[in-house]
Amino acid sequence: MKQIIEGFVITEKSARDLRDNKYIFYVNTKANKIEIKNFVQEYFAVTVVGVNVVTLRGKKRRRGRIVGQSKGRKKAIVSLKNGDSIEKIKGLF
Repeated sequence: MKQIIEGFVITEKSARDLRDNKYIFYVNTKANKIEIKNFVQEYFAVTVVGVNVVTLRGKKRRRGRIVGQSKGRKKAIVSLKNGDSIEKIKGLF
């Protein structure tokens, strides 16, 4: 099984989304919605209602004449069934 979740998104907006039973993760850029849903259901033992995915492009960076780009990321917003929660994340806020 490949690594799907790379980390949790810990921001004020993600803390606000916890009230709506939505959890935000950084995920592998090659993962699709079905893989994310199955992984979250198996790993956290919860019921996933929906998955939305946002692809973030890397920002351009410059050092003198040299122009580069930071690595892009992918975020997944996972909606859980009412009554389900992920306690590992709730402990971070």
